[in-house]
Amino acid sequence: MTSEEPATPPAPGRRPAVLDRAAVQAEMESARLDFHRLMADATPADLHRPTNGTRWTNQQLLFHMLLGYLIIRALLVLARVFGLLPGRASNAFARLLDSAHRPFHLINYLGSCAGAWIIPPTRMTRMLDRVIAVLQQHLQRETGSALRHGMHYPTTWDPFFADYMTLADIYHYPTQHFRFHQRQLTLSPPGHPLRRAGFDRVERPAATGTGPDRGRARGRHPAMAASPRAALRAVTEPMVQLTIDIAAPAEVVFDMLADPAQHPKIDGSTTVRRLLRGPRRLSAGSRFSMGMRLFGVPYRVTNRVVEFEPNRLIAWRHFEPQRWRYELEPVTGGTRVRESFDYSSYPRIGRWLVGLAGWPERNQRAISQTLLRLRAAAENRTGGRL
Repeated sequence: MTSEEPATPPAPGRRPAVLDRAAVQAEMESARLDFHRLMADATPADLHRPTNGTRWTNQQLLFHMLLGYLIIRALLVLARVFGLLPGRASNAFARLLDSAHRPFHLINYLGSCAGAWIIPPTRMTRMLDRVIAVLQQHLQRETGSALRHGMHYPTTWDPFFADYMTLADIYHYPTQHFRFHQRQLTLSPPGHPLRRAGFDRVERPAATGTGPDRGRARGRHPAMAASPRAALRAVTEPMVQLTIDIAAPAEVVFDMLADPAQHPKIDGSTTVRRLLRGPRRLSAGSRFSMGMRLFGVPYRVTNRVVEFEPNRLIAWRHFEPQRWRYELEPVTGGTRVRESFDYSSYPRIGRWLVGLAGWPERNQRAISQTLLRLRAAAENRTGGRL
């Protein structure tokens, strides 16, 4: 399943119904380990980077690679049912699906966008672990006659769908699909200059930097961490909290946070698009409406400032109880900014649902990008000079 058909789709040949079970299980395990490595090495910037040959980002494509394994259990059930019927039944079913290939490709594209937004990377790896373990167990129990059952498939839906596929073919399909899309990822390899510069995973907090790169950014005081990995520190639930040092006065940083027209420029979630209504400068109790866009769908959110202390603290919320909070602390060489996604006001079941939906990890990635953008914008205003 691809968001764009490859120029020369591979032509999968019919595999023997009696397949080497150990070999198929081994290729699944190899893909599982590679998926863990890809996720562990990916930086937030890597995950948001466009892929090569699809309209997805790397994170969306990684979810799509996982999806190839998730759908197999449904495909196996279909093949078993249609395998008991005359061949013309599945042939008619496949032709019907072929006629709907255009809406399918749209749903396929949007589904992987939604899946990557809802399910954080760490959960994707756990899901892949579980589904591969189940598929390996099922494959081990399959009889030779069962592996010969099959059905016709809609060849316009996926370049790896053959006109007729047996259960043996289906067990091999998800790893073919995985390896094809793996080549379309644009993740930075280990040792890439961006990694050496410190753009590493913020989900793994680290102590403040002490290495040779510390303090070398233009205009930054030696006591301030230059690396986002060193400067971003996380706090556990029910609050996601990251901190960064900025070589700019607190007044400059706060002016950007208190100006809602600046929010789209520093937003790391890429959902905040423009200011629709609100004051030029926020104060306690201010209301402001932002134009948002998610999965290509525009919508509107009205926020209210619920915590405010000039040059020190600002927080807002919308109709739900969670708060987005910024706390500023003057430090040697600039300002320490702590951004929080605070959902502690939810009841216990609400906090559980927030965690189940993956919001803490997703907001942690967004906050890390917001703080990096805020730092770049504030330091650009001052030229890195206090």
